[in-house]
Amino acid sequence: MPRPREFDTEELLGKVLLIFLENGWQQTSMRLLESSTGVKQVSLYNAFGNKEALFLAAFDQWAQQAEEAQNRFMKCKGVDGIAQFVKAIVRKDSPFQKPQCGCLAVNTAVVTQAAGPAIQARVKCYRDAMHERILGELLHTRKQQGLKPGLRLASSAELVLNAIWGIFVTIRLSGTDPSVGKPGADALVRTMQGWIA
Repeated sequence: MPRPREFDTEELLGKVLLIFLENGWQQTSMRLLESSTGVKQVSLYNAFGNKEALFLAAFDQWAQQAEEAQNRFMKCKGVDGIAQFVKAIVRKDSPFQKPQCGCLAVNTAVVTQAAGPAIQARVKCYRDAMHERILGELLHTRKQQGLKPGLRLASSAELVLNAIWGIFVTIRLSGTDPSVGKPGADALVRTMQGWIA
């Protein structure tokens, strides 16, 4: 008869995702996960299979939280909602977990060749969903306020997304203070406000 698990899976994944966020995919070993969570490697392997499966489970939990946070700022608020989200990313009192570490999806995207196809696919799926969310907010602004004639919404959404991910890279490079991304955030907000008719 198998022994019952000695940990709460959701609570464990919350700890694991913070470890991956802080240390990255490549620098996070099973030994580090064991020492940081207090759960033996054998228990982690028994519960999840391997490091990749554990990462994917933690990534899915993180992605759900990140999407909920984006929706709190953006949902049906148009350019203003995107701007509020961007400003929140770079606040010293940012509402996001470990904001000085940037974004788990962005951090992982830069090492996906080493991470493998399953992780690459998950990061791409997250990025595509974020692009669609931004595009939806631009469409909302076009309907509610109007946007400058000739503005190509899909390309503009891509520009916004790339700028946001660039801000996360800047924050990650600092590693101490999310406000280092403020100049980029301010420039992006001004650019988006200039699109409103």
